[in-house]
Amino acid sequence: MAGSDIIKAYPGRISTFLCINGDWGVKSSPYTVEDYATAAENGLSVWCIDGEQDTNNIDVIKQARELYAEAGYTETEINDMVRHSGIATDYNYYWGETDHSATKFVYWYLMDTIYHGPGHIENGTIVYDNPNSTSYELNGTLGENGIYLKKGYSYPVYGYFNRLGDVNRSGNRGQKVKNSGDLACKIPTIFTEIRGCL
Repeated sequence: MAGSDIIKAYPGRISTFLCINGDWGVKSSPYTVEDYATAAENGLSVWCIDGEQDTNNIDVIKQARELYAEAGYTETEINDMVRHSGIATDYNYYWGETDHSATKFVYWYLMDTIYHGPGHIENGTIVYDNPNSTSYELNGTLGENGIYLKKGYSYPVYGYFNRLGDVNRSGNRGQKVKNSGDLACKIPTIFTEIRGCL
């Protein structure tokens, strides 16, 4: 949550926010609509990565996409700049981890390969239910009304996680990240929100 707080406090200073097992402007210092609109105007690129039964940025991402459109970005630009992925529970449980360990899963598997959503692991290798999919769905946790909170929401399939330059394609609207390299040397260009660290 600290990452989104810093972005709110210093708008325009960070161009790419990789939010893993965290939330974008929901809890510690809640964003207003104006805060998300400011992020859009400054060309902030965000990739929220939730554990299936952990954090839930669905409503935030939906609102952000609308505000980025209002700020003049095309649908193609928004698809690149406002990203959302969900790590299926079964992947974490295979290693005795929880849904709060999306960070570990990303670094174990997804830094140099494309993630296609639900499946299972055989001998340490992911076997996807739909390996050629362009989107996928997760159930999430069961709500009080008996409906799974993430059911019916479509997560897009993106390119490699380590190609962080793909996250920001806003040209002169923001400082483009050329490649992932050493994250530390890119701060404040890239700010990573990580909970449940390695």
